[in-house]
Amino acid sequence: MTNPNPTYEELLKENEALKKALKSKERSTNDSITDSKTFLRLLFQSSLLPIIVMDVINYHFIDCNEAAVKIYGYKDKSELIGKTPFDVSAPFQYDHSPSEEKAQYYINKALEEGSATFDWKHQKPNGEIWDAEVHLLTFKHCDSTFLQFSLVDITEREKHKRELQRSQANMSAILENSLDSIWSVDLDYKLIYTNKVFKNHIKKHYNQTISVGSNIIDILPSPFNTLWKKRLKKIFKNEIINFTDEVPINNTLLYTEVIMSPIRVDDKVIGASIHSKDISEQKKTEEELIETNAMKEMIMDNIPSFIFWKNRQSEYMGCNRKFAEVAGVGYQFNIIGKTDYELAWKKEEAEFFREVDERIMKSGIGEYRIIESQQQANGKQAWLETNKIPLFNSEGEVIGILGTYEDITERKETEEALVASEQKFKETVDMLPQIVFESDINGNFTFANQQAFISFGYTKEELNAGINLLQCIAEECHEDVKINVPQIYNGHISSNEYIARRKDGSKFPVIIYSTPILKNNKAIGLRGIVIDITERKEIEKELIKAKEKAEESDHLKSAFLANMSHEIRTPMNGILGFAELLKTPNLSGEDQQNFINVIEKSGERMLNIINDLVNISKIEAGQIDVNIVETNINEQFQFLEDFFSAEAAHKNLTLIKECPLPTDEATLFTDKEKIYAIMTNLIKNAIKFTEKGSVTFGYKSELKGILFYVKDTGVGIPKEKQKAVFDRFVQVDPQSSNINEGAGLGLSISKGYSDLLNGKMSMQSIKGRGTTFTFFLPKSSYDDLHKEQLNIPASVIIEARKLSILVVEDDMTSLFYLNTILKNENYILIIAKSGTEAIRLFNENKDIDLVLTGIKMPDMDGMSIAKAIRKTNKKVPIFAHTSFSLVHEKDKTQNMFDEILTKPFQATLLKEKIKEYLQQ
Repeated sequence: MTNPNPTYEELLKENEALKKALKSKERSTNDSITDSKTFLRLLFQSSLLPIIVMDVINYHFIDCNEAAVKIYGYKDKSELIGKTPFDVSAPFQYDHSPSEEKAQYYINKALEEGSATFDWKHQKPNGEIWDAEVHLLTFKHCDSTFLQFSLVDITEREKHKRELQRSQANMSAILENSLDSIWSVDLDYKLIYTNKVFKNHIKKHYNQTISVGSNIIDILPSPFNTLWKKRLKKIFKNEIINFTDEVPINNTLLYTEVIMSPIRVDDKVIGASIHSKDISEQKKTEEELIETNAMKEMIMDNIPSFIFWKNRQSEYMGCNRKFAEVAGVGYQFNIIGKTDYELAWKKEEAEFFREVDERIMKSGIGEYRIIESQQQANGKQAWLETNKIPLFNSEGEVIGILGTYEDITERKETEEALVASEQKFKETVDMLPQIVFESDINGNFTFANQQAFISFGYTKEELNAGINLLQCIAEECHEDVKINVPQIYNGHISSNEYIARRKDGSKFPVIIYSTPILKNNKAIGLRGIVIDITERKEIEKELIKAKEKAEESDHLKSAFLANMSHEIRTPMNGILGFAELLKTPNLSGEDQQNFINVIEKSGERMLNIINDLVNISKIEAGQIDVNIVETNINEQFQFLEDFFSAEAAHKNLTLIKECPLPTDEATLFTDKEKIYAIMTNLIKNAIKFTEKGSVTFGYKSELKGILFYVKDTGVGIPKEKQKAVFDRFVQVDPQSSNINEGAGLGLSISKGYSDLLNGKMSMQSIKGRGTTFTFFLPKSSYDDLHKEQLNIPASVIIEARKLSILVVEDDMTSLFYLNTILKNENYILIIAKSGTEAIRLFNENKDIDLVLTGIKMPDMDGMSIAKAIRKTNKKVPIFAHTSFSLVHEKDKTQNMFDEILTKPFQATLLKEKIKEYLQQ
């Protein structure tokens, strides 16, 4: 019966039999081995040896047995057939050469010589690397040449081989790097091994150079050579000996500790192994230690500290004389073996000492400045400041503790009295409404009362951690502090006004009264009182503001109120008046449409006034964002032409557009909406103030940038009023006819936008001949951005599935408006009428793509809704729509909303913003 787990030798024998069978097949086609069934059974089925047959043209495996399938890690024979040796080999072989190159070498060798045997690194489909001995053999069949190779798994052999090599290398490294001399001799006293230490030892002390083969007896001086010969003979008789030699070398004694043992092979002694160690320094140290111990005992008995040490069971192993006296044992040696319960202190004190001992020995970490009470042998109740550290043996194990302490009874009593005094002082100072402080010579706080923590915003711990006085003073006052403080140190009592700074960065005005802290007539710090004068300063500021505001209001009040009254009442009159006319019975459809048109235009005019007021407020507050996008100015100017052509034609004006650049070259990176707003205001003004002739708008591409312009043939602006055209609420002639209607903010807004884009706006005008407004956008403001920006695709295909939008709105009119805008789009609308319902629906619908919420809701505001959603999803876009336009900038800074749309907003704007975010 075939052995299912053959040994390496059995596999080799089977491999040889197969080789002979193949040779026999080549010699005679009539031989019984040539019977294919017999041959296959012998070669494949009955063999536990992995065997593969390969063609010599493409090196494809054309046949194999089950043992080969198994060893290569495949499921069945069909997976292995068709593979090449390169498919089943590791990338590199033992000599680090590529497997494909190495395999070709052995294949060529087998084809030339008939066979080849070698070790090979294979790789299974799962990446496992394994080793095999490969027997490669060529044979002929039906006039064709084939390669047959069989495998013997040598993974374990290679593993043992590598382990043996590592072991030998480790042993060699240990011997060579030993600090002791290690050497061995044969039965003729000749060296068969020596490490570097022994060679150096012989060279240093005997001035001899030795190597393997040197006779050690000839090297050693008399009488040690005769002595060593006798010792070695004992070792050759299978004895083991150790000894210490005292060898006189250069008027000193060299101490050597030696261990000698026999070297046996097959129970026969063939030599001796010697391990010797120079212990001269150790001997010297032992002698010095005796002297040192005597010195230590004398020092311990004369220092003022109390010293003791205990074993692992907290039994005393020793102490100095002072400790023995207070413990009541007389002499030091009387304390050995005693515990704290047997000494003078109270039971609870002994228990506390024992508890600390156990804690230190358990943790292995010392404890310092332990405050303890101790009843001493003379009846005195003392306070101690104790330090205890663990004692370790050579194996790192805790074997006891060492303790020292000082008697701090007098210091303790003084400290307690001082603490009581300081507590009374602190309680008094903490009641003061002013800040009271002390600082060191470097300005670091050393004391501050409760009001300091309240006023500066720091905790007590933070001030004690090293907060400097300058950190509580605004930076703009630092130079004044640096000038004033040295004068205080020179003895001057100071009273100075500064701007104080809290921890959060906020500031408030103060007066600081300060005086030096003296020690031995030398200033060591400051002591001061800080008074908050915010209220006084606020009153002063309010008085100044009130005066300035009164003067300004008196100047602008009449003109502004008259202008705004006219501007608001006029569109309101149109809205209310024609709304009333719509109620007229039997009103014709034409009249109805005309009335509605008037209401719409009046509403637009009213909205423009409100938008202008909001925009100018934002510009002055610095709350306008710049949104840089890719902008084609030709396309933008075409839109402006289309937009204003009807208005110009209505007044019989010629509207001229001038765009010198081809459309594909008219692209830059800037704020598209602000360019549009600037040009819209300028063109609208030009048409408004021009009764005949033309309005021309366009741009010129110059070396340093782009010059936008709007020219008209209108009324012009008087020279004396040209400086004020960009001021807010200013019109050229507020007393003129309706041609000058408006809030007087359009040019101020345009100028503000121009400044935000780093542009420059100017104007030239001749009364009665027309006006030219120019807006120069420097190349630096958009060219660098153009280089940095990535190209944004013109369009993005939205995913085919319907996208879900969560709409949060409780106002039915607004909800009806949103539903009307979005119902024809490819969206699924999920409606929530409260914040609580919105959060629930968002958590239940994981596929929501965008959230559109109002700011003011019945149960929670839009910001709270957004915060709740952001806790579970930080990526979903959230839009807010609100009637409160000024909430926009405040909320957006909190990164809760991606967009905030101010009512009323256009349907196209909402659709564009939704598509923009969903496409991302």
